[in-house]
Amino acid sequence: MNCEFCGFYNEDFWCYSENIENDFDINWDCENCMKTNINYIKLIRHNTFGYGGHGGGRILEETNGDGKWGYIDSSGNMAIPFIYDTARDFHEGVASVSIGHKWGLIDKTGKFILSLYLSYIDKFINGVACARKNKLWGLIDKTGKEIIPFIYDYTWFEDGVIIAQLINNKKIKFFDYAGNETEDPYFKIQDECARIKKCVNRRNSAHDPHEWLKNYNWENYDEYYNGLICVERKDGKEGLFDKTGNELLPFLYKYISIIDDDMIKAKKDGSYGYINKNGDELVPFIYQNTGDLHENRIPVEMDGKWGFINKAGKIIIPLIYDAASSFKNGLACVKINNNEGLIDIEGNIIVPFIYSEIYDFDENNLACIEKQFKNKSKNTYKYGLIDKTGKKIIPNIYNIICEFREGLSFVKLNEKWGVIDVTGNKITAPVYDDFGHYSEGLARVKICKT
Repeated sequence: MNCEFCGFYNEDFWCYSENIENDFDINWDCENCMKTNINYIKLIRHNTFGYGGHGGGRILEETNGDGKWGYIDSSGNMAIPFIYDTARDFHEGVASVSIGHKWGLIDKTGKFILSLYLSYIDKFINGVACARKNKLWGLIDKTGKEIIPFIYDYTWFEDGVIIAQLINNKKIKFFDYAGNETEDPYFKIQDECARIKKCVNRRNSAHDPHEWLKNYNWENYDEYYNGLICVERKDGKEGLFDKTGNELLPFLYKYISIIDDDMIKAKKDGSYGYINKNGDELVPFIYQNTGDLHENRIPVEMDGKWGFINKAGKIIIPLIYDAASSFKNGLACVKINNNEGLIDIEGNIIVPFIYSEIYDFDENNLACIEKQFKNKSKNTYKYGLIDKTGKKIIPNIYNIICEFREGLSFVKLNEKWGVIDVTGNKITAPVYDDFGHYSEGLARVKICKT
């Protein structure tokens, strides 16, 4: 539907007038409101290590009031002075910055290569960027040349094309990076999603290509990479078919998910088990819940306790844990008495159960660890880093540790931000009020007036 404030049309979400914040004239549920009002408020997400769902990110508000932005290099030295009201990360050698309500482009020396005259400039992709001039959107190159004229209510990048939208008549146009109008990429996008996700979910449609589906009172179906199709009827029961409509599994199951060519996860009579596509039982239907198969280990739950089985259904690690994640690179996170630790594929304890949460290991083989500290007024959480042997790289001293970019991470201590490297060495002390991640050797940082 249309956003009740800006009129932006999007079928995927509803925009309610009671969500509009009058202080900023923004509908917080509407992507267009957020983006087109970038000069009044900007949302910046600082991703932390993403395990478990809490402590995994934050959103900061930034107004055009107090403070100036500049850039520091990978040694923590100032590279570009703190003179900008707003600044974005460097992409393809340039960054968009604003002074007042006008935006321009700078290079890595801070020299303006496009003067301050636009209302907003997004990041550059393949030499072009979506930009706003007054209230209308278009596409520019690094010289400011209009690749797509400023006549649209909104433009954005998606799946290799630029999408331009006219709100009043709800028209959508598609362009390539040279500004040439192109065809609707819907089917190409869908096929790519199928390749990546290994299945495509489709709702009931009169235009569905599988004619044989009309024989079933179906609600939706998942089409998998190997040609198998899981069909869900309107009564909630699921069955399995090949692409010609031959029934492989009858509608006996509440849930079906193909694990690989030899194994299917299913739910029957309130419990989970595993079968093959002939319906032969591989693992009995005795578990209240199961996780994903990785490294020939499946986390399973019975009577409130978790352990691990192999593909044959044999219990490899006893069901003694309060929670368990799937194995990844030889390690799994498990929980006992509200504390998490790490075990190997044989069940040996690698990291003791002393942390309130252990996040996923990153590309540097580091994991963020969360520890709770109790005091009289309130409980606080502090973060540190460990490696895959359980060695503590950084003790639990920081309020937030963000993901590493280009070998560097921003950390928060006492309301200020600093920078560390992957060995835990301090690159800069916590002196900044806000930041953007390192990109192309530079990071934007903000210092507020004291």
